[in-house]
Amino acid sequence: MKSLAATLGVASMVLFCGSGIYDAQAAQMRICSGFGCVIKDRFTFSAEDQAKLVRLMEAGKGSPEAERKILAEVIGVMEAMARRKLRYRPDVKKSYQVNKGKRGQMDCVDESLNTIGYLNYLKSLGLLRHHQPDQSYATRGFILDGRYPHKSASMRDASGRRWTVDSWYRGDGQPAQVMPHKQWQKVRDSFGS
Repeated sequence: MKSLAATLGVASMVLFCGSGIYDAQAAQMRICSGFGCVIKDRFTFSAEDQAKLVRLMEAGKGSPEAERKILAEVIGVMEAMARRKLRYRPDVKKSYQVNKGKRGQMDCVDESLNTIGYLNYLKSLGLLRHHQPDQSYATRGFILDGRYPHKSASMRDASGRRWTVDSWYRGDGQPAQVMPHKQWQKVRDSFGS
């Protein structure tokens, strides 16, 4: 079966992830908020934004470890860029149901979809040298195992090892948590850590 990107062709490559979308040719993203991506805003990185991201990601080009370290910070920078351009209030860390339906407030689904879009954007610029973004999010917990369900963006290094990139735990514009997927899977409480 042909992939969606292959079907559309490289010239009009559009990467879909659930209800999130990133158009590599236009460098345009759909930013999700409101919980479960019920609110969708369009966002385009400016040339200045792009130049800043290129400068920041330079620090990670030497090794997978260096890339993961700077990537945590860059995800926060990208969130702040989107917030300023879209003019919504800063997202509250670990946003709870009281913020449901509010523009700019994001549950783990929104955060995961947005982060997957950010990762795809960095990859399209050639700035992710040591990792490949996954096109769906990682999940853990399902109530019956004593854990509240939680989701996170993820990526794989050259060896195939999976890493989560979780921006839900920290406030808008703060570095994401980047950790081995197996370690992330063991976290018992989505509201802690």
